[in-house]
Amino acid sequence: MIERYRPDCILIEGPQNADELIADMVDPGTEAPFCIYYSYRDSKGLVDEKKGDHRCYYPFLDYSPELAAMREGNKAGAALFFMDLPYEEMLIAEKEGEGLRRPDEKNTYNDDRYLSENEFIRGVVEKSGLRSFEEFWERHFEMEGMRQNTADFLRNVLFYCVLSRANTSVERLQADACLAREVYMRGQIAKAKQKYQKILVVTGGFHVAGLVGAEVYLLKNGAPIGGDLFGTDLPEGLTARAEDKKLHSIDSKDKGVYLMSYSMEAADALNGYCSGMPHPMYHQRMWEYIQTLSEGEGPEQTEAQQVCSNPVILQFLVETGRKVRKKEAYPSAYDEICALTMCENLARLRGKPYPGVYELRDSVLSNYVKGEYQIATDRPMRVLREALTGKKIGKLVDTVKLPPLCKDFEMKCHAFRLDIHGSSKKEITLSVFAKKKHREESAFFHQCDYLETGFAIRKKGPNLRLRKDRNLIREIWEYRFGPGVMSSLIENSVYGGTIEEACRSLAERQFAEETDTATASELLIRMFEMGLAVDRIRIAQRLREVILASEDFFALTKTLSNLVMLTDMQELYGYGSDPEPLRDLTAQKLLSLLEHMTGVKDDDAGKILDALKELYRIFMGAKLAEERKSFIKILHKMSAASDSNPSVAGCVWGLLYAFGEKTSEEVAVCMQGYLLASGEKAGKAADYVRGLFFVAGDILFTNEEMLKMLDRFLERISYDEFIKTLPSLRLAFSYFTPVEMDRLAGKVAGMYGMKKQEFQELREVSAEELEYGRVLEKRIMERIGV
Repeated sequence: MIERYRPDCILIEGPQNADELIADMVDPGTEAPFCIYYSYRDSKGLVDEKKGDHRCYYPFLDYSPELAAMREGNKAGAALFFMDLPYEEMLIAEKEGEGLRRPDEKNTYNDDRYLSENEFIRGVVEKSGLRSFEEFWERHFEMEGMRQNTADFLRNVLFYCVLSRANTSVERLQADACLAREVYMRGQIAKAKQKYQKILVVTGGFHVAGLVGAEVYLLKNGAPIGGDLFGTDLPEGLTARAEDKKLHSIDSKDKGVYLMSYSMEAADALNGYCSGMPHPMYHQRMWEYIQTLSEGEGPEQTEAQQVCSNPVILQFLVETGRKVRKKEAYPSAYDEICALTMCENLARLRGKPYPGVYELRDSVLSNYVKGEYQIATDRPMRVLREALTGKKIGKLVDTVKLPPLCKDFEMKCHAFRLDIHGSSKKEITLSVFAKKKHREESAFFHQCDYLETGFAIRKKGPNLRLRKDRNLIREIWEYRFGPGVMSSLIENSVYGGTIEEACRSLAERQFAEETDTATASELLIRMFEMGLAVDRIRIAQRLREVILASEDFFALTKTLSNLVMLTDMQELYGYGSDPEPLRDLTAQKLLSLLEHMTGVKDDDAGKILDALKELYRIFMGAKLAEERKSFIKILHKMSAASDSNPSVAGCVWGLLYAFGEKTSEEVAVCMQGYLLASGEKAGKAADYVRGLFFVAGDILFTNEEMLKMLDRFLERISYDEFIKTLPSLRLAFSYFTPVEMDRLAGKVAGMYGMKKQEFQELREVSAEELEYGRVLEKRIMERIGV
């Protein structure tokens, strides 16, 4: 069309504020796939009261009609422009949950769901006997289009698009800002007509009805499209128009538009790109094959065509077979021949001019998968799926404009003398406590990790979030500058112009949405690792609100532990944060809940024990003296509770002993009450012992009477009671170290008049021997009448 029409201006459907990127897009050094990245910070609340950050991707592949038009138009010397509403204006015009405001992980601009998701299309696909809209499109437009001239092909596409539009409600066109966009595009066309003589408009077929006269949709020969179906009573979807509105005044710092690399995987509709084609690498190879046909086939294409009517299918069959054989003993060459034959026969059976991707998938499933199709046998289909998607990543020219965030990243790397000019991995060791520059470099790596750039990975060093290796004084990082780093930075540019600003903005956003105190405090640790002050007004206020609203005892315990750690570590790291007010608030909130935690269920007892032990560790610190007094007072109340869980009761008495509030003799009296009890309480003795030993196991070494009490308890209970008690007893004694267990063994041996060595030489009885002895004893007792 461009060669025939020779336009001096080409208008392309796409947000108009990306015109400055067209020169880089058509540069020979730019390789697809790439995308335009749009960002908008709604600081004025024009979209909604949330004043959130928005982003959008406009992907381009070699076979994207918009990119093909720009490349061909550039060769022909035509002026090139985008003509759609700017991205931020689309957001403002759309309703919540519609269009670009759908809650998708990745919103894309060129969404063609109008052409594939209405009742008309569903009915057509169902009547055609095909499995999906994609297969319907491949058969009737991609395959048939290869055999048609341009005019007939355009007629069919327009006919299909007009019918799709006629079956779309005006309400949906308004909600998706479709009508608002068309008003703007008509205005851009009118402006171009004042300056240029021959204008070519490249738009999605769905919008044709909104850009030209509503009554008749003409081709070059004047034949109306759809006129025979509708007569003079045209559906509202074809005639609906919106009023033109002025654009909003938006600060330039709130909006951004950049070019960035993209990947085939991200562009695949099956991976979440809602308007992309599934199997992009298949279509890429088909596109390349079509180019060879238009340029005149060489000997290789002719030979391939003699084997298969679609040489691209043959490529994938051979490639998939070769990759599967590297891991498995199949498929054979004969399997590949059978698959190729099946592709051709399926195409004939389905009335297709040549086999396509759906015949390819069916043939691989039938000929390459050995046995029932399941996880153990699905490797051929997985290999084919990966091949059809492809792993190609686009490349941009060096002149592409980068957002301030990318420039700040480069400046930081230069300041820290990090090599970002090679793609190999480098390792660096940082003495974070000895050198200020190393702490700053560590914070930079943590910031890059938080933004998920993939630039740096910590291999070794203190991990504050997991409480691991805190004794280490060095960090070892591995970093590598790959193609995905800049793409990730461009995506994060919506959050700020510097790495630090982006991290802080993203953290503030996450704080605003977080309702769990434990998760919020872990985010606080991340900020600490990134060298960002945690006492910022908005962050501190939000965390304060979350803490006050929380009734989750365990989450608050973790929060307090995190805040205490931050308080203790800030001087060591040299960061000027001040989490103490939040720490004190959490401690008060936690203590108000603690008194009511005595009657927990057995399933939660372990969590309570962990929490009480952590609180003991925290309140033993000198900085929480007043809170320690309150903690001890509450423990006394808990020790007197009548409904207390035995494990919790044992832990509480153990903590009071550890604080010096109870003597070992007093604890022994309480334990004896459980050991000598009858009824339901008798079965809880071992649980009490478990809780006691969890926090105060040393009491056995200071009061030997307690060991004797346990011995008498075991002598008194029946075998069935012993078996029921054994798990808790095992757990109780598992808290002792091997050295302590050795000491206890010596004491027990002495109680039975044995030497420690004799006790250690006792042979463990197996479960089988024990059961045999029980049965034998029972029979003997029955025989003697006992």
